[in-house]
Amino acid sequence: MRTPLLTAFFMLGFLLNINAKSFDLSIHISSVYGGKDVKGVSVVGIIEKGNVEIKGITDENGTVYFKGLKAKEIHFTATDPSGIYRARMFKVLRKKSGNVSMDISLRFTEEKEKQLVQSKKKVHNSNSADSLEMASECDTTKISLAEYPGGHQAMFSFIVKNLDYPSKAIEDGVMGKVYVQFVIEKDGSVSNIDVIRGLSPEMDEEAIRIVALMPNWIPQKCDGIPVRTKWMLPFNFSME
Repeated sequence: MRTPLLTAFFMLGFLLNINAKSFDLSIHISSVYGGKDVKGVSVVGIIEKGNVEIKGITDENGTVYFKGLKAKEIHFTATDPSGIYRARMFKVLRKKSGNVSMDISLRFTEEKEKQLVQSKKKVHNSNSADSLEMASECDTTKISLAEYPGGHQAMFSFIVKNLDYPSKAIEDGVMGKVYVQFVIEKDGSVSNIDVIRGLSPEMDEEAIRIVALMPNWIPQKCDGIPVRTKWMLPFNFSME
């Protein structure tokens, strides 16, 4: 007769498919907004059979490691204890050979997003003057224009990945362009976001949200010195 401990060992071996070739798994977790590594995220995996649970926490590089896995499929949940990022579920499938590496991105919670967007919107106050001091006098041959990190294609990918077409706009069949103006600060951050030509309150707010959540730009420079500058982006909302 097997002892309880030995029986448990054989059960665990069956659940993990003990005859399968093992692999190591690394999961890197970053923020959707700027790709910043997210430390301290709790990553919990449930192995496909038997509800065997594995746990880990991302290190200072936003990475968590699991070694010697033998499951074909593992369902994970990443949770940020600080409450800054939304929880996310994802699945890992074992490759036929070799180790597995994954990159996972997390979005801010709705409350965090609202706070950030509000802090970057232009304040319309008739009692306060717009005191933006732009660099208007600069030799055009010495100007390097502001640029989204990674270029136009990277910016387009960010917008496509993060834009949520407002449900009310879908119901009403609203399509068209929203033009957003904002300031790129000397450190590349965006501020004073404002809609200069909109479609509807929902569409306008969504365009503002996307700009507010962008990573820092490469700022405009005059003779190598960063300067503040205004920028304008059109957002094309289409259901076709």
